[in-house]
Amino acid sequence: MSKHTPGPWTNSVFHPTSNTVEQVVMRGTETLASVYDLGRGRRKEFNANAVLVAHAPDLLQACETAVDQIYNNDLTGAIATLQAAAKKAKGE
Repeated sequence: MSKHTPGPWTNSVFHPTSNTVEQVVMRGTETLASVYDLGRGRRKEFNANAVLVAHAPDLLQACETAVDQIYNNDLTGAIATLQAAAKKAKGE
């Protein structure tokens, strides 16, 4: 299995046409993914999806860190790590 593109990833809003809005997930100037709002009235969901995709590397790192913390009997640390990553991925 190939390794993923390392983070950080960011998301930026573009308006390719008057009917659609696109959020592009990028690393630097490299486009990694696009999320589209096709005008179905779900703009908040669209934005949340783009933020979640952009935080994928952070979520992976948090999972790996939490596993190490659990193996070292640091359950409190593991919970804190995962809670912080989840908040970040939700844009909080």
